[in-house]
Amino acid sequence: MIIFKSFARDFEAIQQLVGEFMPERTRVALEQGLSDNIKEILAEIPYVDKDFRDTYYNDFSKRFVDMSRDSVRLHLFSEAGQIRNENYLGFVTLRDTKVYTIGRSYLHPKALKNFDSGYYCLAKFEVQVRGIDLEIEAFPWMEQDGNVSRCAHVAVWGVNRYYSQKKPRYPERFLHEITKHETSTRKIPSKGATVEQIAQILSNGKFSPENYFRAMDNDGKHIDDKGLFDFLIYTYIESGIPCVAGLLKKQHAISIIGHGQIKNFDEVVKENDGIIDSSKFFQEIILSDDNHLPYTRAYSYENGDHLQFDDIDVLIVPFNNKMYLEAQRLYTKILPIFEGHLKLNGEKLVRRIFLTSSNSYKSFIQKYSTDETYKSSQLQMQMPRFIWIAEYSSVEEYKNEIIRHRIVFDATMLNFHDSVFLSIKKSDQLLANYKNGPMAYMLNNKTEKMYKNNLIEVTN
Repeated sequence: MIIFKSFARDFEAIQQLVGEFMPERTRVALEQGLSDNIKEILAEIPYVDKDFRDTYYNDFSKRFVDMSRDSVRLHLFSEAGQIRNENYLGFVTLRDTKVYTIGRSYLHPKALKNFDSGYYCLAKFEVQVRGIDLEIEAFPWMEQDGNVSRCAHVAVWGVNRYYSQKKPRYPERFLHEITKHETSTRKIPSKGATVEQIAQILSNGKFSPENYFRAMDNDGKHIDDKGLFDFLIYTYIESGIPCVAGLLKKQHAISIIGHGQIKNFDEVVKENDGIIDSSKFFQEIILSDDNHLPYTRAYSYENGDHLQFDDIDVLIVPFNNKMYLEAQRLYTKILPIFEGHLKLNGEKLVRRIFLTSSNSYKSFIQKYSTDETYKSSQLQMQMPRFIWIAEYSSVEEYKNEIIRHRIVFDATMLNFHDSVFLSIKKSDQLLANYKNGPMAYMLNNKTEKMYKNNLIEVTN
Protein backbone atom coordinates (compact mmCIF):
# COMPACT_ATOMS: atom_id res chain seq x y z
CA MET A 1 0.00 0.00 0.00
CA ILE A 2 1.25 3.48 -0.92
CA ILE A 3 1.09 6.02 1.90
CA PHE A 4 0.94 9.79 1.27
CA LYS A 5 1.76 11.86 4.34
CA SER A 6 1.80 15.66 4.41
CA PHE A 7 4.38 17.80 6.21
CA ALA A 8 4.62 21.58 6.64
CA ARG A 9 8.31 21.81 5.61
CA ASP A 10 9.37 19.87 8.69
CA PHE A 11 12.45 17.89 7.64
CA GLU A 12 13.08 16.50 11.13
CA ALA A 13 9.59 14.96 11.12
CA ILE A 14 10.19 13.55 7.64
CA GLN A 15 13.52 12.11 8.82
CA GLN A 16 11.77 10.33 11.70
CA LEU A 17 9.30 8.81 9.23
CA VAL A 18 11.69 7.64 6.51
CA GLY A 19 14.68 6.69 8.71
CA GLU A 20 17.85 5.69 6.85
CA PHE A 21 16.54 7.08 3.57
CA MET A 22 17.31 10.52 5.04
CA PRO A 23 20.61 10.50 6.97
CA GLU A 24 21.66 13.68 8.74
CA ARG A 25 23.71 15.07 5.83
CA THR A 26 20.71 14.66 3.53
CA ARG A 27 18.34 16.32 5.97
CA VAL A 28 20.68 19.29 6.38
CA ALA A 29 21.20 19.62 2.60
CA LEU A 30 17.45 19.69 1.91
CA GLU A 31 16.59 21.94 4.85
CA GLN A 32 19.27 24.46 3.95
CA GLY A 33 18.93 24.22 0.17
CA LEU A 34 15.21 24.05 -0.57
CA SER A 35 13.23 27.27 -0.77
CA ASP A 36 11.38 28.65 2.23
CA ASN A 37 8.47 29.20 -0.18
CA ILE A 38 7.75 25.46 -0.01
CA LYS A 39 4.70 25.26 2.25
CA GLU A 40 3.87 21.56 1.95
CA ILE A 41 5.94 18.42 1.40
CA LEU A 42 3.96 15.32 0.48
CA ALA A 43 5.88 12.10 1.19
CA GLU A 44 5.07 9.14 -1.07
CA ILE A 45 6.07 5.80 0.55
CA PRO A 46 7.09 3.45 -0.98
CA TYR A 47 8.00 4.76 -4.42
CA VAL A 48 9.37 2.65 -7.26
CA ASP A 49 12.05 4.79 -8.89
CA LYS A 50 12.98 3.42 -12.32
CA ASP A 51 16.55 4.71 -12.17
CA PHE A 52 17.33 3.26 -8.75
CA ARG A 53 15.61 -0.05 -9.51
CA ASP A 54 17.88 -0.47 -12.53
CA THR A 55 20.98 0.24 -10.40
CA TYR A 56 19.69 -1.99 -7.61
CA TYR A 57 19.15 -5.06 -9.77
CA ASN A 58 22.41 -4.60 -11.70
CA ASP A 59 24.59 -3.96 -8.65
CA PHE A 60 23.26 -3.39 -5.13
CA SER A 61 21.22 -6.60 -5.04
CA LYS A 62 24.53 -8.49 -5.24
CA ARG A 63 25.92 -6.87 -2.09
CA PHE A 64 25.98 -8.53 1.33
CA VAL A 65 24.59 -5.50 3.15
CA ASP A 66 20.78 -5.22 3.31
CA MET A 67 19.43 -2.48 1.08
CA SER A 68 15.87 -1.63 0.14
CA ARG A 69 14.96 -1.70 -3.52
CA ASP A 70 12.20 0.85 -2.86
CA SER A 71 12.56 4.61 -2.62
CA VAL A 72 10.76 7.54 -1.00
CA ARG A 73 9.52 10.48 -3.06
CA LEU A 74 8.98 13.96 -1.62
CA HIS A 75 6.66 16.24 -3.60
CA LEU A 76 7.10 19.98 -3.06
CA PHE A 77 4.27 22.53 -3.16
CA SER A 78 4.22 26.29 -2.70
CA GLU A 79 0.69 26.12 -1.23
CA ALA A 80 -0.62 23.68 1.32
CA GLY A 81 -3.54 21.42 0.44
CA GLN A 82 -3.44 22.27 -3.28
CA ILE A 83 -2.23 19.52 -5.65
CA ARG A 84 -2.09 21.42 -8.93
CA ASN A 85 0.43 22.57 -11.53
CA GLU A 86 0.40 26.18 -10.42
CA ASN A 87 2.03 25.43 -7.07
CA TYR A 88 4.01 22.26 -7.88
CA LEU A 89 7.78 22.76 -7.61
CA GLY A 90 8.88 19.19 -8.37
CA PHE A 91 10.07 16.20 -6.38
CA VAL A 92 13.11 14.71 -4.64
CA THR A 93 13.67 10.95 -4.53
CA LEU A 94 15.42 9.32 -1.58
CA ARG A 95 17.06 5.90 -1.99
CA ASP A 96 18.66 3.51 0.51
CA THR A 97 22.29 4.09 -0.53
CA LYS A 98 23.47 4.82 3.04
CA VAL A 99 25.40 8.09 2.53
CA TYR A 100 24.50 9.85 -0.73
CA THR A 101 20.80 9.08 -0.73
CA ILE A 102 19.25 11.70 -3.02
CA GLY A 103 18.25 9.99 -6.25
CA ARG A 104 16.49 11.12 -9.42
CA SER A 105 15.04 14.57 -8.73
CA TYR A 106 13.17 17.01 -10.94
CA LEU A 107 13.11 20.45 -9.34
CA HIS A 108 12.02 23.77 -10.76
CA PRO A 109 14.67 26.49 -10.23
CA LYS A 110 12.31 28.29 -7.86
CA ALA A 111 12.34 25.27 -5.55
CA LEU A 112 15.86 26.28 -4.44
CA LYS A 113 16.93 28.93 -1.95
CA ASN A 114 19.77 29.96 -4.25
CA PHE A 115 17.34 30.76 -7.08
CA ASP A 116 18.15 33.78 -9.20
CA SER A 117 16.80 34.94 -12.55
CA GLY A 118 18.43 33.46 -15.60
CA TYR A 119 18.11 31.40 -18.76
CA TYR A 120 17.83 27.66 -18.24
CA CYS A 121 17.80 24.39 -20.20
CA LEU A 122 14.59 22.87 -18.82
CA ALA A 123 12.49 19.96 -20.05
CA LYS A 124 8.88 19.18 -19.17
CA PHE A 125 8.32 16.03 -17.11
CA GLU A 126 4.95 14.50 -16.28
CA VAL A 127 4.36 13.44 -12.67
CA GLN A 128 1.35 11.78 -11.09
CA VAL A 129 0.44 12.50 -7.46
CA ARG A 130 -2.57 10.72 -5.95
CA GLY A 131 -3.91 10.09 -9.44
CA ILE A 132 -3.57 13.77 -10.42
CA ASP A 133 -1.38 14.45 -13.45
CA LEU A 134 1.11 17.28 -12.93
CA GLU A 135 3.92 18.73 -15.02
CA ILE A 136 7.24 20.18 -13.95
CA GLU A 137 9.94 22.06 -15.87
CA ALA A 138 13.33 20.95 -14.63
CA PHE A 139 16.82 19.78 -15.47
CA PRO A 140 17.35 16.21 -14.17
CA TRP A 141 19.62 15.96 -11.13
CA MET A 142 20.78 13.44 -8.54
CA GLU A 143 23.67 12.73 -6.20
CA GLN A 144 26.26 10.15 -7.16
CA ASP A 145 25.91 6.97 -5.11
CA GLY A 146 29.69 6.55 -4.74
CA ASN A 147 29.69 2.94 -5.94
CA VAL A 148 28.05 2.57 -9.35
CA SER A 149 28.10 6.25 -10.31
CA ARG A 150 30.51 9.15 -9.93
CA CYS A 151 30.23 12.83 -10.83
CA ALA A 152 30.96 12.30 -14.55
CA HIS A 153 28.28 9.62 -14.86
CA VAL A 154 25.67 11.81 -13.17
CA ALA A 155 26.60 14.76 -15.43
CA VAL A 156 26.17 12.61 -18.55
CA TRP A 157 22.98 11.06 -17.17
CA GLY A 158 21.45 14.53 -16.64
CA VAL A 159 22.29 15.67 -20.18
CA ASN A 160 20.99 12.42 -21.67
CA ARG A 161 17.75 12.45 -19.65
CA TYR A 162 17.13 16.07 -20.64
CA TYR A 163 17.52 15.22 -24.32
CA SER A 164 15.55 11.97 -24.15
CA GLN A 165 12.62 13.93 -22.73
CA LYS A 166 12.77 16.63 -25.43
CA LYS A 167 13.87 14.64 -28.51
CA PRO A 168 12.55 11.15 -29.34
CA ARG A 169 15.74 10.19 -31.21
CA TYR A 170 17.69 10.00 -27.94
CA PRO A 171 16.95 6.88 -25.85
CA GLU A 172 16.42 7.12 -22.12
CA ARG A 173 19.50 5.64 -20.43
CA PHE A 174 20.03 4.51 -16.86
CA LEU A 175 23.16 4.91 -14.79
CA HIS A 176 24.29 1.30 -15.03
CA GLU A 177 24.29 1.50 -18.83
CA ILE A 178 26.11 4.83 -18.75
CA THR A 179 28.86 3.42 -16.53
CA LYS A 180 29.55 0.57 -19.00
CA HIS A 181 32.27 2.54 -20.79
CA GLU A 182 35.22 0.72 -22.31
CA THR A 183 37.91 0.01 -19.71
CA SER A 184 40.40 -2.77 -19.05
CA THR A 185 39.84 -2.65 -15.27
CA ARG A 186 36.78 -3.41 -13.18
CA LYS A 187 33.88 -1.00 -13.46
CA ILE A 188 32.54 -1.26 -9.90
CA PRO A 189 33.33 0.41 -7.52
CA SER A 190 33.59 3.15 -10.10
CA LYS A 191 36.68 5.33 -10.30
CA GLY A 192 34.87 7.85 -12.50
CA ALA A 193 35.37 8.58 -16.19
CA THR A 194 38.03 10.36 -18.22
CA VAL A 195 37.27 13.03 -20.82
CA GLU A 196 37.63 10.46 -23.58
CA GLN A 197 35.32 8.03 -21.78
CA ILE A 198 32.69 10.75 -21.26
CA ALA A 199 32.78 11.45 -25.00
CA GLN A 200 32.46 7.72 -25.71
CA ILE A 201 29.46 7.43 -23.38
CA LEU A 202 27.77 10.30 -25.23
CA SER A 203 28.62 8.69 -28.58
CA ASN A 204 26.94 5.49 -27.40
CA GLY A 205 23.83 7.57 -26.73
CA LYS A 206 23.55 8.78 -30.37
CA PHE A 207 25.40 12.06 -29.85
CA SER A 208 28.41 13.25 -31.85
CA PRO A 209 30.46 14.95 -29.10
CA GLU A 210 33.27 17.45 -29.54
CA ASN A 211 35.88 18.10 -26.85
CA TYR A 212 37.27 21.61 -26.31
CA PHE A 213 40.27 22.23 -24.05
CA ARG A 214 41.23 25.52 -22.46
CA ALA A 215 44.69 26.55 -23.65
CA MET A 216 47.38 25.59 -21.11
CA ASP A 217 51.16 25.64 -20.95
CA ASN A 218 53.35 22.68 -20.02
CA ASP A 219 52.88 23.42 -16.32
CA GLY A 220 49.10 23.27 -16.59
CA LYS A 221 48.63 27.04 -16.27
CA HIS A 222 45.98 28.64 -18.45
CA ILE A 223 47.18 30.68 -21.42
CA ASP A 224 45.33 33.83 -22.46
CA ASP A 225 43.14 32.85 -25.42
CA LYS A 226 41.40 36.26 -25.60
CA GLY A 227 38.25 34.78 -24.08
CA LEU A 228 37.73 32.15 -26.78
CA PHE A 229 37.05 29.25 -24.40
CA ASP A 230 34.56 31.24 -22.31
CA PHE A 231 32.94 32.39 -25.58
CA LEU A 232 32.46 28.74 -26.57
CA ILE A 233 30.84 27.95 -23.21
CA TYR A 234 28.39 30.82 -23.58
CA THR A 235 27.66 30.15 -27.26
CA TYR A 236 26.71 26.52 -26.78
CA ILE A 237 24.56 27.33 -23.76
CA GLU A 238 22.91 30.16 -25.72
CA SER A 239 22.22 27.47 -28.33
CA GLY A 240 20.26 25.47 -25.76
CA ILE A 241 22.86 22.69 -25.61
CA PRO A 242 23.65 21.53 -22.06
CA CYS A 243 27.32 20.49 -21.93
CA VAL A 244 29.49 18.36 -19.69
CA ALA A 245 32.42 20.30 -18.22
CA GLY A 246 35.63 18.91 -16.78
CA LEU A 247 37.43 20.57 -13.87
CA LEU A 248 40.77 18.82 -14.16
CA LYS A 249 42.48 20.34 -11.11
CA LYS A 250 39.48 19.55 -8.94
CA GLN A 251 39.04 16.11 -10.55
CA HIS A 252 35.37 16.83 -10.98
CA ALA A 253 32.73 16.92 -13.71
CA ILE A 254 29.52 18.97 -13.91
CA SER A 255 26.85 19.92 -16.42
CA ILE A 256 26.47 23.51 -17.66
CA ILE A 257 22.76 24.14 -18.18
CA GLY A 258 22.20 27.88 -18.48
CA HIS A 259 23.46 31.40 -17.88
CA GLY A 260 22.52 34.35 -15.73
CA GLN A 261 21.14 37.75 -16.64
CA ILE A 262 23.18 40.66 -17.99
CA LYS A 263 25.17 42.27 -15.18
CA ASN A 264 27.79 44.60 -16.66
CA PHE A 265 26.30 45.90 -19.92
CA ASP A 266 27.19 49.61 -19.79
CA GLU A 267 30.71 48.91 -18.54
CA VAL A 268 31.49 46.50 -21.37
CA VAL A 269 29.98 48.77 -24.02
CA LYS A 270 32.07 51.69 -22.77
CA GLU A 271 35.31 49.67 -22.89
CA ASN A 272 34.79 48.19 -26.39
CA ASP A 273 34.37 49.54 -29.90
CA GLY A 274 33.27 47.87 -33.12
CA ILE A 275 31.62 44.47 -32.69
CA ILE A 276 31.03 43.35 -29.10
CA ASP A 277 30.14 39.72 -28.44
CA SER A 278 27.11 39.31 -26.19
CA SER A 279 29.04 36.67 -24.22
CA LYS A 280 30.96 39.52 -22.55
CA PHE A 281 27.80 40.72 -20.81
CA PHE A 282 27.29 37.54 -18.81
CA GLN A 283 29.25 36.81 -15.64
CA GLU A 284 27.39 33.71 -14.45
CA ILE A 285 26.72 30.24 -15.82
CA ILE A 286 24.22 27.86 -14.24
CA LEU A 287 25.37 24.38 -13.26
CA SER A 288 24.07 20.96 -12.35
CA ASP A 289 26.62 19.66 -9.84
CA ASP A 290 26.10 16.41 -7.95
CA ASN A 291 27.99 17.87 -4.97
CA HIS A 292 25.24 20.46 -4.44
CA LEU A 293 21.53 20.79 -5.03
CA PRO A 294 20.87 21.83 -8.66
CA TYR A 295 21.18 25.26 -10.27
CA THR A 296 24.33 26.45 -8.54
CA ARG A 297 26.47 29.00 -10.39
CA ALA A 298 30.00 29.62 -11.56
CA TYR A 299 31.26 33.19 -11.95
CA SER A 300 33.70 35.03 -14.17
CA TYR A 301 35.19 36.57 -11.01
CA GLU A 302 36.07 35.38 -7.52
CA ASN A 303 32.94 34.88 -5.46
CA GLY A 304 33.73 33.14 -2.20
CA ASP A 305 33.80 29.36 -2.44
CA HIS A 306 31.88 29.30 -5.71
CA LEU A 307 33.39 27.96 -8.91
CA GLN A 308 34.86 30.34 -11.46
CA PHE A 309 34.85 30.08 -15.25
CA ASP A 310 38.60 29.55 -14.96
CA ASP A 311 38.04 26.30 -13.03
CA ILE A 312 36.58 24.75 -16.19
CA ASP A 313 39.31 23.20 -18.33
CA VAL A 314 37.32 20.97 -20.71
CA LEU A 315 33.99 21.40 -22.47
CA ILE A 316 32.32 18.30 -23.94
CA VAL A 317 29.53 19.33 -26.31
CA PRO A 318 26.89 16.72 -27.24
CA PHE A 319 26.26 17.64 -30.87
CA ASN A 320 23.56 16.08 -33.00
CA ASN A 321 25.16 14.05 -35.80
CA LYS A 322 23.86 16.59 -38.32
CA MET A 323 25.72 19.49 -36.73
CA TYR A 324 28.95 19.78 -38.71
CA LEU A 325 29.96 23.44 -38.52
CA GLU A 326 31.15 24.14 -34.97
CA ALA A 327 31.39 27.50 -33.21
CA GLN A 328 35.16 27.95 -33.21
CA ARG A 329 35.46 27.67 -36.99
CA LEU A 330 32.44 29.92 -37.55
CA TYR A 331 33.81 32.52 -35.13
CA THR A 332 37.44 32.57 -36.23
CA LYS A 333 37.27 31.75 -39.96
CA ILE A 334 33.88 32.44 -41.49
CA LEU A 335 32.36 35.43 -39.69
CA PRO A 336 35.35 37.75 -40.30
CA ILE A 337 34.98 37.20 -44.04
CA PHE A 338 31.26 37.99 -44.09
CA GLU A 339 31.55 40.97 -41.77
CA GLY A 340 34.35 42.35 -43.93
CA HIS A 341 32.17 42.17 -47.03
CA LEU A 342 29.22 43.74 -45.19
CA LYS A 343 31.45 46.43 -43.66
CA LEU A 344 29.92 45.98 -40.21
CA ASN A 345 33.09 46.81 -38.31
CA GLY A 346 32.54 50.55 -38.60
CA GLU A 347 29.53 50.44 -36.27
CA LYS A 348 29.40 49.73 -32.54
CA LEU A 349 27.30 46.59 -32.63
CA VAL A 350 26.43 43.80 -30.24
CA ARG A 351 26.82 40.39 -31.87
CA ARG A 352 25.01 37.29 -30.67
CA ILE A 353 25.86 33.88 -32.13
CA PHE A 354 23.92 30.65 -31.55
CA LEU A 355 22.92 27.35 -33.08
CA THR A 356 19.31 26.25 -33.46
CA SER A 357 17.02 24.08 -35.56
CA SER A 358 15.46 25.47 -38.71
CA ASN A 359 12.03 24.36 -37.45
CA SER A 360 12.42 26.39 -34.28
CA TYR A 361 13.70 29.38 -36.24
CA LYS A 362 10.83 29.28 -38.72
CA SER A 363 8.31 28.91 -35.92
CA PHE A 364 9.75 32.04 -34.30
CA ILE A 365 9.72 33.97 -37.60
CA GLN A 366 6.13 32.96 -38.28
CA LYS A 367 5.07 34.21 -34.88
CA TYR A 368 7.12 37.39 -34.50
CA SER A 369 8.29 38.77 -37.86
CA THR A 370 6.27 41.81 -38.96
CA ASP A 371 7.92 42.25 -42.37
CA GLU A 372 5.99 40.11 -44.85
CA THR A 373 8.83 40.01 -47.38
CA TYR A 374 11.32 38.83 -44.78
CA LYS A 375 8.86 36.36 -43.30
CA SER A 376 7.98 34.90 -46.69
CA SER A 377 11.62 34.51 -47.75
CA GLN A 378 12.60 32.70 -44.55
CA LEU A 379 9.57 30.43 -44.40
CA GLN A 380 9.78 29.41 -48.05
CA MET A 381 13.52 28.79 -48.03
CA GLN A 382 14.60 25.16 -47.91
CA MET A 383 16.92 24.88 -44.92
CA PRO A 384 18.99 22.12 -43.31
CA ARG A 385 17.88 20.69 -39.99
CA PHE A 386 20.32 22.88 -38.04
CA ILE A 387 21.47 26.44 -38.66
CA TRP A 388 23.88 28.92 -37.13
CA ILE A 389 22.62 32.47 -36.68
CA ALA A 390 24.60 35.65 -36.08
CA GLU A 391 22.48 38.63 -34.99
CA TYR A 392 23.71 42.22 -34.76
CA SER A 393 22.12 45.07 -32.83
CA SER A 394 22.97 48.61 -31.88
CA VAL A 395 23.43 49.13 -28.15
CA GLU A 396 19.90 50.47 -27.68
CA GLU A 397 18.40 47.82 -29.96
CA TYR A 398 20.04 45.06 -27.93
CA LYS A 399 18.54 46.43 -24.73
CA ASN A 400 15.12 46.27 -26.40
CA GLU A 401 15.73 42.76 -27.84
CA ILE A 402 15.74 44.00 -31.43
CA ILE A 403 18.23 43.08 -34.17
CA ARG A 404 19.27 45.09 -37.23
CA HIS A 405 21.36 42.53 -39.13
CA ARG A 406 21.08 38.74 -39.23
CA ILE A 407 23.11 36.11 -41.06
CA VAL A 408 21.80 32.55 -41.25
CA PHE A 409 24.41 29.84 -41.92
CA ASP A 410 24.13 26.22 -42.95
CA ALA A 411 25.29 24.17 -39.93
CA THR A 412 25.67 21.09 -42.16
CA MET A 413 28.01 22.85 -44.58
CA LEU A 414 30.81 21.14 -46.48
CA ASN A 415 34.43 22.09 -45.80
CA PHE A 416 36.01 24.43 -48.37
CA HIS A 417 32.64 25.28 -49.90
CA ASP A 418 31.73 28.92 -50.36
CA SER A 419 27.93 28.75 -50.13
CA VAL A 420 27.70 28.54 -46.34
CA PHE A 421 25.10 31.28 -45.85
CA LEU A 422 21.36 30.87 -46.33
CA SER A 423 20.34 34.48 -45.96
CA ILE A 424 21.89 37.81 -45.07
CA LYS A 425 19.77 40.62 -43.69
CA LYS A 426 21.53 43.96 -43.50
CA SER A 427 19.09 46.54 -42.21
CA ASP A 428 16.39 46.82 -44.91
CA GLN A 429 18.28 44.72 -47.49
CA LEU A 430 18.02 40.95 -47.80
CA LEU A 431 20.03 38.48 -49.84
CA ALA A 432 18.43 35.02 -49.81
CA ASN A 433 20.57 32.17 -51.08
CA TYR A 434 18.00 29.79 -52.58
CA LYS A 435 19.04 26.50 -54.16
CA ASN A 436 18.22 27.83 -57.60
CA GLY A 437 20.25 31.00 -57.01
CA PRO A 438 20.43 34.11 -54.81
CA MET A 439 17.62 36.67 -54.70
CA ALA A 440 17.85 40.25 -53.44
CA TYR A 441 14.96 42.05 -51.70
CA MET A 442 14.22 45.40 -50.15
CA LEU A 443 12.49 45.16 -46.79
CA ASN A 444 9.94 47.46 -45.24
CA ASN A 445 11.39 47.09 -41.74
CA LYS A 446 15.00 47.70 -40.80
CA THR A 447 14.75 45.68 -37.59
CA GLU A 448 13.40 42.33 -36.43
CA LYS A 449 12.68 40.84 -33.02
CA MET A 450 15.67 39.07 -31.45
CA TYR A 451 15.42 35.28 -31.66
CA LYS A 452 14.81 33.76 -28.22
CA ASN A 453 13.63 30.19 -28.47
CA ASN A 454 16.49 28.02 -27.17
CA LEU A 455 16.37 28.65 -23.41
CA ILE A 456 13.63 29.23 -20.83
CA GLU A 457 13.85 32.49 -18.94
CA VAL A 458 12.91 32.17 -15.26
CA THR A 459 12.65 35.43 -13.32
CA ASN A 460 12.18 36.41 -9.70
